[in-house]
Amino acid sequence: MTIETVIISLVCVISIAMNVVMVMYSRNYLSRLINASNVATEILVRMDAYREHLTKVYETPTFYGDETLKSLLDHTNDLSAEMTKYEALYSLTQPDLMEQLELASEDFLNDDETQTTQER
Repeated sequence: MTIETVIISLVCVISIAMNVVMVMYSRNYLSRLINASNVATEILVRMDAYREHLTKVYETPTFYGDETLKSLLDHTNDLSAEMTKYEALYSLTQPDLMEQLELASEDFLNDDETQTTQER
């Protein structure tokens, strides 16, 4: 074996080792990124459900006009709007998240109207 062959073999082995390390690192990083995306999506879904529930409570005759509840509702709406701005950053796993939230909101409102009608 000549020195050139040894050097080329050594460079190839080092290159393969570095590629294996980079693939492992990329896989680990992507799995953490997808996990963070799922968690952020869950937070946004829960925040939207909380906002809807708080709006319904505020609209009941018992609590309508309560300043504390009104300020809490305003704060929730502001926070929800702020989180929605970043939706494109963390919706890697669900690119159509906003459409799904709107559909879920409509279903929630329709179910509640049906339940209220049935109670009367």
